[in-house]
Amino acid sequence: MSRRMQGFTLLEMLLSLTIIAVLAGLSLPVYMRLQQAQDLDGSVQKVVDDLRRAQLYSRDGYMDSTWGVHVATGAVTIFQGNSFATRNSTYDEVKSLPGAIVITSPTDIWFSKLYAQPDTASIITLTVAGMQKTIQVNSYGMVDF
Repeated sequence: MSRRMQGFTLLEMLLSLTIIAVLAGLSLPVYMRLQQAQDLDGSVQKVVDDLRRAQLYSRDGYMDSTWGVHVATGAVTIFQGNSFATRNSTYDEVKSLPGAIVITSPTDIWFSKLYAQPDTASIITLTVAGMQKTIQVNSYGMVDF
């Protein structure tokens, strides 16, 4: 009477590991691209939210001042005043952005008190790994993305 051993052979184990490695290798670039797209979408939403918040602060006359947004690679800052350089930094609201996001824009956008119109119409461009999104602020203060 012979007894047969049960289990997996070394060849079956190596074949399974090879299939798993190939699938992981093929899915990693897709995952990275998806992560970059989500970072870009999240960054656009942060910038738009901050633009609208600064606009709201200016329209409401919060702290009896104008408010603006300073957009730079790595961070978005809501500031009090007409210029980021001469602002009162006590009231800054800073949100960080992923370092891979490259921002091309005017450095400051500030909104007039009560009417909340921007100092100039602006286009802010956010880019990561060949993907690009644009935020437009027209002369009436409408933020579109």
